[in-house]
Amino acid sequence: MFTSLGWCGPSGVHLLIRAIAAPPPSPPPVDREARPAWIAPAVWADLPSLARIALRGATWVDGQVCGATPAMDRVLQTRFADVVRELQRIGQAEVAERPAAGAVVGPRPAVDQTTASGP
Repeated sequence: MFTSLGWCGPSGVHLLIRAIAAPPPSPPPVDREARPAWIAPAVWADLPSLARIALRGATWVDGQVCGATPAMDRVLQTRFADVVRELQRIGQAEVAERPAAGAVVGPRPAVDQTTASGP
């Protein structure tokens, strides 16, 4: 059979062909810094890395943290309940201080005094 394909090897040699399954595609890289816009960078940096992963895609709705999926919501409400309570506490305090700009949970950014103009 192989001679019809151009095999010129010695006769009596057995050729073993083995199929090797291709490795599964590697998962896309996890962007561990995919910080939701409603969490201030300083607060985000202080969170445990697993909590940051669970919070990816989470939203802030009426003072509550909502996971990106029902499964992530359950993880946030159980395993990371302390983190969620702290985020809600910080967020509620921020909203109470400045209700019009309560979209970001965390400390206010510093005001650049060099751009202010006055008489």
